[in-house]
Amino acid sequence: MRAKRSDLLLLVLNQFVWGTGWSAIKYAQNQMGPVTLNVCSLGISVLTLVPFFLAERRSATSQTPTGGLSFQNYVDYFVAGVIGLAGMTLLYAWGAGRSLAANGAVISMSVPVLTIVVAVIVLGEKMTAARLASLGIAVAGVLMMSEFRWSEVSLAGN
Repeated sequence: MRAKRSDLLLLVLNQFVWGTGWSAIKYAQNQMGPVTLNVCSLGISVLTLVPFFLAERRSATSQTPTGGLSFQNYVDYFVAGVIGLAGMTLLYAWGAGRSLAANGAVISMSVPVLTIVVAVIVLGEKMTAARLASLGIAVAGVLMMSEFRWSEVSLAGN
């Protein structure tokens, strides 16, 4: 199946947002603290997800005889939002304010790696040699492009 141009554009946009995240958080923390930044990002995320929630609610209403979403659906949304998004962004913002840019690069690079580990363990996805090799090449490429130096990594921050 061939990818559409819109798919490629969305992929590039996603990578742009992902790549600028650390810098944006460091800049925003000059204006506000990590908790305020977290509340603002959570508010934006909730507003962004409302149309998807309403679409799923309409779909669930039309497909189920009882209509509407179940209590478990609401619990899932709450857990994903509060623990998944709010918890992650609060820790990410808090860490960004207390760390160096070199550490940010390592953290940002580790997210895809940890996602793969979780996918293999939790979802039972197969880790083929080709996938492992491409992951290694990607990490090596990021290290080369960022001129990463292990001597600059500091867990104490500034």
